[in-house]
Amino acid sequence: MCGRVNNRFARWRITIPASDIKARLIVPGRSVLISGNTTGSITGIEVLQRMPGSNRIARVRVNLTTGIVEVRGWDNLRNVIGRSRSAGTSPGVPCSTTSTIAAGFTLTNPSLIETFTNAGGSFAGVIASGGGWGHNVGMSQYGTHGRGRAGQTFLEILKAYYTGVDIGSYPIRIGRQPGSGPPTLRQEFVAPNALGTLEIRNATFKGLAIHINGTYDIILREEELADGAESVDLSPYLVQGVNTIQYNPVGRTGSATVNVNVE
Repeated sequence: MCGRVNNRFARWRITIPASDIKARLIVPGRSVLISGNTTGSITGIEVLQRMPGSNRIARVRVNLTTGIVEVRGWDNLRNVIGRSRSAGTSPGVPCSTTSTIAAGFTLTNPSLIETFTNAGGSFAGVIASGGGWGHNVGMSQYGTHGRGRAGQTFLEILKAYYTGVDIGSYPIRIGRQPGSGPPTLRQEFVAPNALGTLEIRNATFKGLAIHINGTYDIILREEELADGAESVDLSPYLVQGVNTIQYNPVGRTGSATVNVNVE
């Protein structure tokens, strides 16, 4: 919310005249011609599709006196109906009723458009309402700031923006070559809730000794590693905060990829 993190573009409402929409519409690559041509005047705009996650507009149809075009996709939509009017300024935004949006300022694809007409009843433009601005991909700096101030942990914040992912240590490759001596491979990671799972993939060792936080040992035999993917619950051995694992391969040769997923 704008009041929490002072993001004055958290919610916005802008008026875009028909002349601006027409000028933006005819820029090559911004629209798809359905029929006729784009030489005529705009008579109306209708929403055809919305984005499933954000409910922002994903596709609109623009009717002209000489044809029909569609504007599709986030970048095209924000440049046609998500950008403030080309001359002058737009109305104030919620965080500061006296503030204005600069002319030609690109926000994002709106959630709502309302058409309006001139005194004669012909199409005069749209009032677009939406929230946010920027690239619209991944993690929002304002949203992250607000979630942190609301008390969410970094794991909660990351999983809110990147759904269906595992969060943990960067996968590393461990190995042993003849004559190179025993490797000492250590990995540090943060487990905020002292919960985590070790993933071992494509191991070709005769065994693997796992030394956790300088205190606990887990031994995996060759037959346990043979299926190509082994998962070990580390939660009983972890502490809240920074943890350390040392990997000690058994045998003269072999390799594996290891990483820890935390909860």
